[in-house]
Amino acid sequence: MTMQEYVDDIDFQISGGVLELEIKNQISKCVNKAFREIKRYMNTPSYKTVPYSNSIDCSKYNAYNVISVLRSAPIYGTTYGTSDMDIFSLAASATGTSYLNYYENRMMQIQQRNTISTDLEFIWEPETRMLRLSVNPPYPSHVTIEYVYDYKNVEEVKDPYWVDWILQLATAYAKVITGRIRSKFLLKSSQFELDGKDLVTEGNEEVNHIREFLRANVDNLYPHD
Repeated sequence: MTMQEYVDDIDFQISGGVLELEIKNQISKCVNKAFREIKRYMNTPSYKTVPYSNSIDCSKYNAYNVISVLRSAPIYGTTYGTSDMDIFSLAASATGTSYLNYYENRMMQIQQRNTISTDLEFIWEPETRMLRLSVNPPYPSHVTIEYVYDYKNVEEVKDPYWVDWILQLATAYAKVITGRIRSKFLLKSSQFELDGKDLVTEGNEEVNHIREFLRANVDNLYPHD
């Protein structure tokens, strides 16, 4: 969504398109405030395959946090031992025999060896955006970095899930600010009362609900390998 689309949606939700919203020209500030808060929970992964180095500058990739680092290809491939036979030929050769233990063990060894050798140990330095790798020989020619993209502005967010949370939180902020403006002065001589207090209460309840949900589900929101 563009910033104008956020503003128009929030304006409609609060005013219904009938009243002139007092903070219409300030809604973008509510959107940016919500974006900064939601950004801490955003975890949609991005991937980049780069030449191997024990120190990789990830600032050029706009990396906010690194999730994992993998060899771009298994170092042992699908072959086993010193022969050129691959695991598919190994499996085929087991057809018609009742002695499957050997074949099962060899298949498991190859699978485990590739699994263990693929994931790489690393240290992530968030201040410098430097990625430090600890790799045993043989060294890979390339590695694939799984990372969380560092969104610079709200319009870069394309995932509908996070767009919806930003919109909800920004709307709640807008309700609180609008409510405070409307409840600043009490019109005692008027036959009607503004809904300022109700908006403040409703907005604060929505803000607290959103924060509680995100905090309670933070472990579920972050991807696990």
